[in-house]
Amino acid sequence: EDALFDKLAGTTILDDVPVDVIQLGLSAARQRQGPQKASAYSRLYSIFFGKNGDQRGGELSEIIFEMTDEEIGGDAVSLLHSRPGPLSLPIGQGLLRRLLSGRELPSGADDLLAESGVTIDNDELVRMVLEDSEGRNRNVDAAASVLGAEGAGRLVDAVLEASKHVRGADGKWDKVAGEKLRQLEARLRRVPGPSLLAAVRLRAHRASDNELAEMAGMLSGHPHRDPRSQRPFGADGLNMIRQLVIEWGERLLSARPVNRHHLGKVAELAERAPDPASLPLLAKMLDENLSQLRKYREQAGKDQWQGSAADEARWPMTELYQQAFVAIEDARTTEVLKHYLDNEEFGED
Repeated sequence: EDALFDKLAGTTILDDVPVDVIQLGLSAARQRQGPQKASAYSRLYSIFFGKNGDQRGGELSEIIFEMTDEEIGGDAVSLLHSRPGPLSLPIGQGLLRRLLSGRELPSGADDLLAESGVTIDNDELVRMVLEDSEGRNRNVDAAASVLGAEGAGRLVDAVLEASKHVRGADGKWDKVAGEKLRQLEARLRRVPGPSLLAAVRLRAHRASDNELAEMAGMLSGHPHRDPRSQRPFGADGLNMIRQLVIEWGERLLSARPVNRHHLGKVAELAERAPDPASLPLLAKMLDENLSQLRKYREQAGKDQWQGSAADEARWPMTELYQQAFVAIEDARTTEVLKHYLDNEEFGED
């Protein structure tokens, strides 16, 4: 009990509670602590649970910045995660000051920063995100979570470049290069949704078809729908993605030859931002995929299911289109899918 009263002694939250045992406990705790500065926990508690706490954002940000490394890793951090709400912005501002100063950050700082909506284009933070490091790094994750469009763009460029080197001239997987790509992709998933979308849009017009497909994968792989990630694209962002699905899908369908793997990436993105307007396009992409799949299976049979045609035939990618259609909850979806009921490659299930 003494430990609890020691934490609450610096607050006023219980001062008006007419219970003798509580008042005696608070009094004893304050006598033990004397005139020394209240703990970080008690100061945070008074803001989160006291009167007019939502009007003390500046004080909150300062407390977070001033906390010792021991305090930032202690019980006080649980308060930051339990009561963000309208105070998420000053929490993010305090954590960002610590990050820019190279100070220790609490666990989950990346999600707290993402929820705050704070973004910044800072060369040092971009350098942190791009450099190699062993395992997870709390400050690197936090840096990725506040990147603006410019910083996110540099990370997108790094991912696109790294993906070119995961296989050697002999086609074999390069373990070191593959690990670097995996690390960069993990950091990309922590970038704020709007920053990633802005970076991708800026690069789309000059991207190759392969890069376009990779960027579609970046958007569809972003955890924007996970309520724990706090990195949503927002309503305007989802509308932009719906436009990109149609623009990119039509562009990739006009390529010669058409790469069905590229189309699959767009279909996957369409599932993330469902839109009845994309139904005609999805049907065209599915038809192209099914046409190529039939040819691969015919060739695979001739080759006794050996070689590249057999590899393609074993990967139908029809589930990407099924998921995209199912996500579009509209009567028009049913009308489109009726045409595939007797298709042995798509309509059986």
